[in-house]
Amino acid sequence: MNKSESVSILYMEDDLGLARLVQKRMRRAGYSVDIAGDGKIGLEMYQTGQYDVIAVDQKMPGYSGLEVIRILASRGPLPPIIMITGKGSELVAVEAMKIGAGDYLVKDVDCKYFETLPGIIERLLERQRLIKEKKAVENALRESEEKYRLLIENQTDLIVKFDPEGRLLYVSPSYCKTFGKTQEELVGKTFMPLIHEDDRENVAKAIDNVYKPSFTAYVEEQAMTKDGWRWQAWLNTAVLDDEGQVVEIVAVGRDITKRRQAEEEKEKLEAKNRQLQKAESLARMTGAIAHNFNNQLFTVMGNLEMAMDDLPRDAASTGKLEEALQATLRAADMSGLMLTLLGQTTVKLEIADLADICRESLPELRSAMSKGIKLETDFPIPGPAVKVNTARMQQVLIHLATNAWEAADKGRGSVRLSVGTVSSADIPDSGRFPPDWQPQGNAHACLEVADKGCGIKPEDIENIFDPFFTDKFTGRGLGLAVVLGIVKALNGGVTVESELKRGSVFRVFLPLSEQNIPRPKDITAQTPPIKSGVVLLVDDQDGVRIVAEAMLTRIGFEVLAAGNGAEAVEIFREKQANISVVISDLSMPIMNGWETLAAIRRICADIPMILASGYDEARVMNEKPGERVQFFLQKPYGMKTLKDALAKALGDPPSSSRENGEEI
Repeated sequence: MNKSESVSILYMEDDLGLARLVQKRMRRAGYSVDIAGDGKIGLEMYQTGQYDVIAVDQKMPGYSGLEVIRILASRGPLPPIIMITGKGSELVAVEAMKIGAGDYLVKDVDCKYFETLPGIIERLLERQRLIKEKKAVENALRESEEKYRLLIENQTDLIVKFDPEGRLLYVSPSYCKTFGKTQEELVGKTFMPLIHEDDRENVAKAIDNVYKPSFTAYVEEQAMTKDGWRWQAWLNTAVLDDEGQVVEIVAVGRDITKRRQAEEEKEKLEAKNRQLQKAESLARMTGAIAHNFNNQLFTVMGNLEMAMDDLPRDAASTGKLEEALQATLRAADMSGLMLTLLGQTTVKLEIADLADICRESLPELRSAMSKGIKLETDFPIPGPAVKVNTARMQQVLIHLATNAWEAADKGRGSVRLSVGTVSSADIPDSGRFPPDWQPQGNAHACLEVADKGCGIKPEDIENIFDPFFTDKFTGRGLGLAVVLGIVKALNGGVTVESELKRGSVFRVFLPLSEQNIPRPKDITAQTPPIKSGVVLLVDDQDGVRIVAEAMLTRIGFEVLAAGNGAEAVEIFREKQANISVVISDLSMPIMNGWETLAAIRRICADIPMILASGYDEARVMNEKPGERVQFFLQKPYGMKTLKDALAKALGDPPSSSRENGEEI
């Protein structure tokens, strides 16, 4: 089908003979042509019909050609219009073109002007098609720009462009909103003043990396926004010219403050978990070491005591044996400290004034510390009441004070000791030990020890309560570990604040007691008189069993020895009528101490029982809280302790349990 067949033309001409001639010729060329005899009828036909092109003669009844064009122009976009005039009316044609006509024709005498009409029509239609396409492209571009504008304006990510000098060329609305500034305030300025000074060097390095392949760089920074310091992550990408030079940089940023906070919280939790795992591992290790260590010390101590007992008082070797015995006792104390640092020792608790405990410790503190140290104190009267063991709390104070003055510069400086009450809400979360400790109740008693010494490295704070960790000199380092063990056993906590070359502050927090401090009572302890009889001694360690048997013999007891629990049960079953008391070790093969006790009690429920172990009493007795023994012997023990244990076990009625009273 010819292209022209789809084109519909409205031809307005009052000369109907001429109009039909044009209609006939145009239809032959494939066009569809309708005729209107005057301008008014032509306008009505255009309104009701669909025409692609209008050809209008200037001189017509109803409305002239110019009037038709003006009316159509007033109603909306004009279709392609061809103005037809006679000779000498070119000015009318120009006027028609100004109003909106697409082209014009001048009638000639031979009426051949219409031969050029198809070419003009096709040219006008092509122009209209191009105009429509252009408008469509412009509309699509406008819609795209609008979508882009809406996207940028509603984008939560921050978008900026800046030149090689760092001056902002463009900032997104989200950027303006984040920093609380307008476009006018930001464009043309450099962004660097908004960056935290600690991060400016990293930002500058990131920008430098954009100038070389791969022309991108990632950086995380702190920026001062309208909401304060916030963490932001930025991806910077270079825009290159034809010569490969960076002309500007496009950067997209995002607020990562919550992510950073989550990472920091995760690091804190991981640090706490490391501390808990370390404490658990240390507890297992220390308990095992103490048990084996104490068994060996018992053999040494018992033999030394019996050797000294065998010698004349004026024997030359007595002094040397006494020194060896004292060294053994100090070694036993060291084992006790290892248990104390894990809170595995058992002591009686009492209600006491924390300030009074500290005041009573001052003479010992002043005699031990360097003369160049000034001791400042602030102990209120009365102080907060706490449930503690006085001797252990004095250990806490002495170890903390010793740590403080050892941190002083060249043995000179000041140490401040103070006692008070602190709201639980004011106890800091950071630098807290044990890491899982949480304050209970509204307030806590606080012992504070502050110094202005060398301070502690941040990376060392996590380790300062580890046994034998020290940044001073080799061989020290149990003091703070013991402090934590005692405080932990009292359901308390310790916090540490320190700054290099500025000093440290240690604070011990203890639960307040709801009970009043009791008046001191004058009670003279009396040890029941020693008795004699037969002891069933059970221990799998040959050396321990031999020494214990010798000590019991010296005290005046007969001994039946067994190397394990099963053997002991058989001996007891055969000779129970003669046996006065059973002394059994805890850790043995075949049957441990508790199993041996249970088997013997099934034979005779009232037999007095003494349990011995290189482990601490708290750990041992917590294994079987419902069981009762008359006495617990902590290895290593001496002759006097053994005598007291036997006196206590044989002096109590058979049905009695361990001594009453709250312990830790």
